[in-house]
Amino acid sequence: MCYNVDVKKFGELDEKTKQIFWVTVAYAIFGILNIIAYAVVAHFNLVVVRNLAYVFWLAYMAAILLVPIINIKIKFDLWFVIVIDLFFALAVLVGSLWRVYHLFDGYDKLVHTLFGLMMSFLAYYLFFKSGKNKGSLVFVFIVLFSFSMMCGAAWEMFEFTADSIIKDLDAQVTFGLYGRLAIYNTMFDIICDCGGALLGAIVMTTIQKIKNKQQ
Repeated sequence: MCYNVDVKKFGELDEKTKQIFWVTVAYAIFGILNIIAYAVVAHFNLVVVRNLAYVFWLAYMAAILLVPIINIKIKFDLWFVIVIDLFFALAVLVGSLWRVYHLFDGYDKLVHTLFGLMMSFLAYYLFFKSGKNKGSLVFVFIVLFSFSMMCGAAWEMFEFTADSIIKDLDAQVTFGLYGRLAIYNTMFDIICDCGGALLGAIVMTTIQKIKNKQQ
């Protein structure tokens, strides 16, 4: 994988890019070990065999490989790459591949909260990390929070659409609930997204405030 069109040798990459590369390799290996373990336990009928499990695994691998590609332009901090890859692992491998969403009721809410947090962090890197976009701290907070909530709403629409198309997917993790109970579940997801978005916006706005004082 090439991280910079002007760099042909891995040894010539800057130190942060090398670290992000090795973090990606580590999470990729973790993903490969998970799919091997799943295939083994599925072979012995210790879990319900689902073809969707392999789709989830491919989605995870695509997500973690996408991060260093985006890093070419945006230049993430190492801590963000570690945290967002960890989120992908918790949400896709642990939650979907191993179906922990269906084993523990609160796990889905935890992931939704982390999703809101991650999207606030991502918004900061997209709009303010470079320093090209100037604005008050209130403006920064509003943009981060709004972007994260928009992503949360988009994800809920994706889950609803996926459940409507793919039988037995249960992306919304409704456990077969219908009517008002199903709506309650979805609204609780959005509230968790909101909580994560609020926390993430506060954290990144505080970081921006510290940077403004240092300039």
